[in-house]
Amino acid sequence: MGSVIHDHDHDHEHVHDMSTDATAGTAAMTVVRLILTIAGAAAMILGAFLEWVNGHDGVDLAFRAYYRPVFANSAFLMSAGAVVILLGLIALVGLADWGGSLSRIAGALGIVAFVLILISMGRVAGMELPNDIGEGLVWSVAGSIVVLIGGFVSVPWE
Repeated sequence: MGSVIHDHDHDHEHVHDMSTDATAGTAAMTVVRLILTIAGAAAMILGAFLEWVNGHDGVDLAFRAYYRPVFANSAFLMSAGAVVILLGLIALVGLADWGGSLSRIAGALGIVAFVLILISMGRVAGMELPNDIGEGLVWSVAGSIVVLIGGFVSVPWE
């Protein structure tokens, strides 16, 4: 299965071992997946500690900001940023999954979290989008996109 025999107009056969090419391709894809997932998860986690809305960091912003236009302080474990941190950690755990599905789910949910915060921001009078989007939200959604891409780079397409 890993060898190809070519019959030419000579007296001898040519045997080419294709297994080393497939192994090198799989190893390269694994390294790319590792780099994308780790970098994306790091950006998601870093973004949670930076400003999201109205001077509030993601880890200070109440969880209800995802579904209500209320941007108030909250405890760390009940914060909107804690959700993104959890998603970043799930993306890292997804590296153990050969198919990358857990990383794809974490990346997609990170994008959903970003959209929900944007919807809440859009419902507040006086907020100007995109000017009022904090750098933490940008880091978090960028990391989510990179994690999502890393989840799709799991195994070579055959």
